[in-house]
Amino acid sequence: MKRVYSIFNIVAVMLILVIGLAACKEKYKGKNSLETVKYNNNTTTFSPIELDSLQTINNITALKLQEVYDLGTNYAAGNKDSDIDTTLYNQIQEYFEKPDSTTIMSFIKQLDSLKARFVKISDVSTSKYISTKDTLDFAKYKMDYYDKERKYIGYLNKEVQYVLKEAPAKEKKFKSEFKFYFVEFKGPPKKDSIPSGKTK
Repeated sequence: MKRVYSIFNIVAVMLILVIGLAACKEKYKGKNSLETVKYNNNTTTFSPIELDSLQTINNITALKLQEVYDLGTNYAAGNKDSDIDTTLYNQIQEYFEKPDSTTIMSFIKQLDSLKARFVKISDVSTSKYISTKDTLDFAKYKMDYYDKERKYIGYLNKEVQYVLKEAPAKEKKFKSEFKFYFVEFKGPPKKDSIPSGKTK
């Protein structure tokens, strides 16, 4: 019996080592460079019909998160004082409802502190927080991050508050269209959040 237990332990340890080595060798396969992000801006508007589906809202949120993180990692990798950095910073501002420097710099500082130069967003799910005055929209997501050599470093489970605001008249193709903005990268009280599509 002891021998079977020893063999089982050896196999388990070897399996953990193989999985660990495979995870360390994981590389970022996406496309994120100054060339690919130069057209990232927050000019897309969405009609109420497009926002009718929970899956569509999750997809839009995932796309916007990926775009702003791609801009953020390129900005974090720069000197933060060149014309290119200024352009990237201005593009990042377009994704925030109130683009104040404190909100944006805390977003950039986290990428810097993690030494994240590439980010992959996945597992996005949206929810609503209903208070006496407002209904607030939040998204939970997984952020895998990689170093400048595209090697996997780790992941964080994160949450962001976002808002859909009516687009300015000059940006609308139809009568009623909305734009997507991030409010802040932190979430609601856990006990009061309600998944979209459900009522309290």
